[in-house]
Amino acid sequence: MKKIKYNHSGLNSHTVSYLETVPDSKNEVYTNKTSLEYKKDLNLKPLSHIKKTLCIFLYVFCLLTHKATAQIIEPTTGIRHNLGFGAGFDNNLIGLNINYAYHKSSLKSSAFIDFSQGSSLLGTGDFKTQVGLQTWQGSFKRFNLKNSIAFVYARSVNKAGNYTGLGLNIVSNPGVKFNRVSIGADFQYNPFLATQINHSEFYREHYYEDVKDGLYSSTAKNLRLGLYMAGQFGKKKTFELNIKGGYQNNGQYDKLIPNGYAIIGFNKSF
Repeated sequence: MKKIKYNHSGLNSHTVSYLETVPDSKNEVYTNKTSLEYKKDLNLKPLSHIKKTLCIFLYVFCLLTHKATAQIIEPTTGIRHNLGFGAGFDNNLIGLNINYAYHKSSLKSSAFIDFSQGSSLLGTGDFKTQVGLQTWQGSFKRFNLKNSIAFVYARSVNKAGNYTGLGLNIVSNPGVKFNRVSIGADFQYNPFLATQINHSEFYREHYYEDVKDGLYSSTAKNLRLGLYMAGQFGKKKTFELNIKGGYQNNGQYDKLIPNGYAIIGFNKSF
């Protein structure tokens, strides 16, 4: 009897690996075949190419990966509150985002909460929310440095099953500021640490009937390398418009969807 490693899609359109023993129906010997090869041995009903493609895209586009579009340039002294809205493409059609931050000028930091939802998924139960801290410690003169870390709770429901995940979102935006405009880099790392996965009967029938429901660790990772441009408006610089875009690593789905993201955000401070 041997243990095999089986890959399964996770909340960020990546894979979750776990050990599972699966018998060969011909001789009841445990081997190192893939789950699809087991399907063939067990003479289970194959899924058509179109249905396979549809199921994969349900995984990709129904899983929330939209990141926060909060203010990038350090707020001016005296600012306490910031409300932001954003939209864009990053594996969602199209991702919508709203966030609120409470800023403490003396600490050059803000506590924030963020909510994301795919516009094509309204009413489906798919969403992501983040609670975290963002800081401009390290910024000086023309150098703008914003770092943030947040705990992430995400839920996704699609034809293959339902997923509830917990993770982190780590963002760093170093850049140069020219009066009201800032240009710089966008680095993001979004690992999911644990996900509760409940598979649907559709998945069991067409992909792997013996798949196990339960809590899985290290289910997904998402990496982004890009650029940002942000500009402040108004007499007191209380409005900010920012744009982020660049390369993203989508794991096994890199062959199916673009390796890029583009997000626009609008923020109002008061």
